[in-house]
Amino acid sequence: MNVHGIDLTSWAIIIAAAIAMGLVLIQFRLPSMVAFIAAGVILGPTGFGLVSNIGAVNVLAEIGVLMLLFLAGMKMPVASFIKVLRPVSLAVGIQMAGAIGICFLMSLATGWDTRASLLFGFILAMSSTAVALNMLEELGETNTRVGQLTIGLMIAQDIAVVPMLIVVESFGAARPDIAGIVLRIAVALGALAAIIWVFRKGRVIDLPFFQQLRGRDDLVALFSLMACFAAASLSGLLDLSPAYGAFAIGLVAGNTSIGDEIKRVATPIQSVLVVMFFLSVGLLIDLTYVRENLWLVLGSALGAIVFKTALNIISLRLARVESSSAYQVGLATAQIGEFSFILAGAGLSVAALDSERYRLAIAVIAATLIMSPIWMVMARRVHDGAKASLQKVRDSLRTLRAARFAQPDQPDSKQDP
Repeated sequence: MNVHGIDLTSWAIIIAAAIAMGLVLIQFRLPSMVAFIAAGVILGPTGFGLVSNIGAVNVLAEIGVLMLLFLAGMKMPVASFIKVLRPVSLAVGIQMAGAIGICFLMSLATGWDTRASLLFGFILAMSSTAVALNMLEELGETNTRVGQLTIGLMIAQDIAVVPMLIVVESFGAARPDIAGIVLRIAVALGALAAIIWVFRKGRVIDLPFFQQLRGRDDLVALFSLMACFAAASLSGLLDLSPAYGAFAIGLVAGNTSIGDEIKRVATPIQSVLVVMFFLSVGLLIDLTYVRENLWLVLGSALGAIVFKTALNIISLRLARVESSSAYQVGLATAQIGEFSFILAGAGLSVAALDSERYRLAIAVIAATLIMSPIWMVMARRVHDGAKASLQKVRDSLRTLRAARFAQPDQPDSKQDP
């Protein structure tokens, strides 16, 4: 009884604190996930130490990851994604190549092995869907060209998580089966491509028993949970990834005749579990490590944001996206994403990362999430100011040019006597 009491007390303290911090930080236009991470840091083992038993929270956090991917698949607008498929796919490919390339260059100075370099490249390549969408909503850009490109880019990255996890999980083998890894990635991406192709024209699945579920929120919620966890289990048994199964079945469920009902009832469940996910991230952040390596963490986070902003803009321009949209999308996706926490955890479990590098990765990811909204506001102001100044210079040059080439009427100075 005492053990259960301690667990319930810990949960009550951390959830209440997270909600309270969320209400405060939202006033400063910071994403709610930052509040949840902050609550975990402050209340965790290296903070005030009010929560020391984080095992149960971590279990719920892992379930939250599956629900996060399930809802990501459900909310994927297939028709809209296809419209921007070419530029965002090319951009994501360039971003992954750039991130992996810079991490391999850094390995020359840091001594990372191939597995760690590749894993850090994966981590760096991902952006945060939650933070990006939050910033788009704040700017009123959700339904604009910028919004469509950002959402498409996030969907492409979500899909890219699947092969990344397959590759990282293969690091645990003494001799990775390259052919097997390629085959698993091909099967996973091929199945997703088939699902997207089937639903490309708005096709809707309507099964007979769906009629019995309509209007029954309890049954719809149970059905969505059953579908998510059954697909995740099957995917794990097939040696793919549970996350892949959750995403794929979410993509299918979103295109059923009860898709809207599933989204409505599953979103609150997902929200609670995702809170647990970000709380667990905060609990894992070692404040002692951060204090001892503060400049390393802050410098790495700022460097990652600047690098990702430049890389994202360049990749979108190479994909023939107009410069103004590329700049806005590049700023919105400058942070390292929530799925990078999952990649780091997978890397730790297969010993691709040691505890020191894992703590650095977790701290830097969290720092970029906090810094990203501030960076976007500052960069937009600098950009707008520079644009206004450049326009003034252009206007001045036009005025001077017009005055130079103008031919004013010359009065006749000669008078007849």
